[in-house]
Amino acid sequence: MADISKSYVDLSRLQRYDSKIKEWANSASQAGYKTVNISADGGTLYFYKKPSAILGTDTPDETISIGGAEAAKLTALAQAIDANASYTAGSGWSIDLSSFTATDIVGALSELLTGIGAVASDLEALDTKVGDLPAGAASTDVVSYIGEAINDAVDNLDTSSDVAIASVSSNVVTIAAGIAEEDGVIKSGSGTAIALEEVAYTGDAADVATAAIDDGEATPTTLYSAGTAQSTLTAIARDLNSLESGSIVTIAKSTDVSGLAARYTFSQGGVAIGTTVDIPADMVVTEGIVVDVVFVEGTGGADNELHEGSASGTDVTEEIKGAGVNPTSADAGKYIKLTIANAAATHLWIKATDLVDIYTGGTTSEVDVDITSNVITATIEDIDASKLTYIAAQAASGDDPAIARESVKQALTRLDGADTVPGSVAKIAKDAAAAAVGNLDTSANVTLAAEDGVTGAVSFTQQIDEADGIVGAVSGDKIVFTPVTNNEIDALFTS
Repeated sequence: MADISKSYVDLSRLQRYDSKIKEWANSASQAGYKTVNISADGGTLYFYKKPSAILGTDTPDETISIGGAEAAKLTALAQAIDANASYTAGSGWSIDLSSFTATDIVGALSELLTGIGAVASDLEALDTKVGDLPAGAASTDVVSYIGEAINDAVDNLDTSSDVAIASVSSNVVTIAAGIAEEDGVIKSGSGTAIALEEVAYTGDAADVATAAIDDGEATPTTLYSAGTAQSTLTAIARDLNSLESGSIVTIAKSTDVSGLAARYTFSQGGVAIGTTVDIPADMVVTEGIVVDVVFVEGTGGADNELHEGSASGTDVTEEIKGAGVNPTSADAGKYIKLTIANAAATHLWIKATDLVDIYTGGTTSEVDVDITSNVITATIEDIDASKLTYIAAQAASGDDPAIARESVKQALTRLDGADTVPGSVAKIAKDAAAAAVGNLDTSANVTLAAEDGVTGAVSFTQQIDEADGIVGAVSGDKIVFTPVTNNEIDALFTS
C-alpha cells in the first residue's frame, strides 16, 4: 500500500510564517530605496534604503557609475530639477523642464534607467521568496491561499450526513450494501442491501400459514388451497383414507352359474370392474402356457391374422377370435394358452390384459397418482400426523444430532419446540439470525485517521468497504498529511 504525501501548515506554523514575512518586509535590507545622491562630479549615483541618507556619511546600498558627457548631463539635469522643482501640499512635486532640450533629458534619463535596471533585478528576487503560486495569485495572497487549501482539505474529510449501517422496520433488519469513500467524503456504497426477515412462528400447526399447492404442471391444477398446516394435513389424511379404502381389489367366486364350473368377478372399492372370468364345467386343463400373439396384416385384400410366437408362427386367428372375424392390432399381445382335454375346442386363449383392468393415474386436490409400467406412484405434499411416519433428511452436524425415524406428530412436536431443541423452527431461525448478525461484525476496528506523535503526520485511509458483511479498510494508497516544519518555513527567508 503506497503513501501519498501531502504537506500542510498548522496554526503555529502560520503564525511563525506571519512573523517571518513581516520581519522580512520591514527589515532595512528589504526596504525600498528612499534616498538617491549624486557625486559632486556627477559621475556616480548613490542609492540608499535609509530615508534622508547623507552623502559621505551614510553607506549607500547601491552605487552606479556614470561616465563623461552623460554625467555632465545628469548633473545639469539634477541641478535644473532642484532649481525648477516645487512642492504643493495635496498635489505633490512638479518640475519645469521647459529650459531643457529633449536630447538632454533623454540622455540623462537613459543613464539613470540603466542603473535603476540593476536595482530592479534585485527587486525581482522578492517574488522567488514566496515560491510558486497558482495562476493569478499575488504575492500577498500566499498566507490566505495556504489557509484556504487547508480548510478545503479538512472540509472534504467530512460527510453531509450519517451513514446508516443497518435499519429495522416491521421486524425486518436491512443491512446496508457497504460504506465507500469518494473524494474524501464517506457515504453509503452501491450494491444490494441484505434484508433479514423475522420468522413468523406461534407454535401451533393451526397458526402456521401454507400457500396453495399445485401439481407443478405448465398449466397447474390446484391440489390444495391456501390455508394452515393443520387444515392441509387434515385434507391429505382424508384423501389417504379414501385412497386406501377405494383402491382395495377383491375377487368374488360364484359356483351357481349354469354351464360353468365357476365365475370370478373382480371389484375395486366394492364396485365390479371389467368382465367376469368364466370357468367352463367338466373341462380339464392339461396344459397352460403364456405365449405372445403377433398381429400380421393381410395383403391384397386378404384378412388380417394372429400368429402364435412370431409372424411366421401358427395362425391362431380362428381359435382366438372365432370363424369369419377379421382381427386388429389391438388383439395382439400376451395370452394364456390353456389346453383343454375334454372340450370341443382343444385350446382356450385368455388375453392377459383381460384378467385385470387397465388403470391410469389421476390427480385430486390433495394427491397425485401416477401409474407407469405397472408401478403406482402417489405424490403427497404433506402427511397425516396420526397414521404416517417419515425419515427426516437432517443428518448429524455439529451440535445437532441426526433425527431418527419419527411420526409426523412427533416431527411437528419437534418443529414446535423451543430454540434449544435441535431441528426446531425456533432454533433454526435463532441460529440463522445469530450467524447473519455475527457476519456484520469485524474482527478489528477500522482506523479512519492516525496521527504520528513525533512528526505530527496525519494518515487517512483511502476508503472503507464491505465484503460479505464484514466492514473493514481496503488495501490501496493512503493520504499522509505532514506538517511543515519551522526549518522549512525559515528556509524560505534565507538568501
